[in-house]
Amino acid sequence: MNKFIIPMVVRFGDLDMLGHVNNAVFFTYTEFARLEFFAHLGITNRSFPSCILARVVANHVHAVHYGDDLQITTWVSNLGNKSLTMKHEVIANNKLCATLETVLVWYDHHAKISLRIPDETRASILEFQGEVA
Repeated sequence: MNKFIIPMVVRFGDLDMLGHVNNAVFFTYTEFARLEFFAHLGITNRSFPSCILARVVANHVHAVHYGDDLQITTWVSNLGNKSLTMKHEVIANNKLCATLETVLVWYDHHAKISLRIPDETRASILEFQGEVA
């Protein structure tokens, strides 16, 4: 399965008073990776996203520090009718430091209702990941 990978830079402002990346910043890292993944596939508009975050779970394994080289790996682990589950790995200096799981719901912001994930979106995700549609 193909996974989407982007590099990230640990900024000084990402740190807490103990000198490691604050736990809340991991959500920002994966949000950025998720938006870049969707933009890469051309399935959402950055100024008006097609989905909303319904759930996020984080597991922190190792601390991340200023100067660490990060890569965020993202992929869709479950593609439902109206929602999808994404997995994210935060890797620093080739060491797994955190895993996160997000559930997103396809959403009509004007009507305020969930929607079925469009067939084109589903096909784009499956094609990118090397899976059969």
